[in-house]
Amino acid sequence: MPANLSQKEIGKRISELRKKKGLSQDELARELAIPRSSLAQIELGNRSVDVRELLKMSHLLQFSMDEFLAREFKTSG
Repeated sequence: MPANLSQKEIGKRISELRKKKGLSQDELARELAIPRSSLAQIELGNRSVDVRELLKMSHLLQFSMDEFLAREFKTSG
């Protein structure tokens, strides 16, 4: 993981991927079995994401962990 990948950047990436899939925070939170408020805090960078949560997100939102954690991450293409 790049040393400068902050919680805020992780949250931004999750938010972009969620929106790209057309899911609301409620829908994704339900699938992750976490409160919507927790997901909102993750997306804002105010709460760290648990590794298990991130792995489940990668499955639900269909992203590669390698690509997600790469310095040059892109949500499109």
